[in-house]
Amino acid sequence: MANFTKKSPAVILSPAVEKKVNEIADVFFDLTKKKIVITDGNRTAAQQAVQVYKKILAHDLTIYTNHKAASQIRPRSIWRNLRERRMLK
Repeated sequence: MANFTKKSPAVILSPAVEKKVNEIADVFFDLTKKKIVITDGNRTAAQQAVQVYKKILAHDLTIYTNHKAASQIRPRSIWRNLRERRMLK
C-alpha cells in the first residue's frame, strides 16, 4: 500500500522518482503514521528556474538556507537570463 498520494492527476512522477518517493513515504509513515502528499511532479531545469523566479518575485525565501544571500538576488537579472535562454515567453 502506498503511503503517499498525489495532490491531483496532473502530478507526474517518473517510475524511478515514484519508487524513491514510495520508499521515503514508507519510512515517514512508520515514524509518524502520516502519509505524504506530493504536490508537484518532475520538472525540467527550465520549469524549475521559472518556479524559483516566481518564489523570488513573491519574496518567498523559505526555500533558501542562506536568507541573506537569497535576499540579494535581483529578479530583473533572473528574468533577463531566463528570457535569453528562452525559458520564459
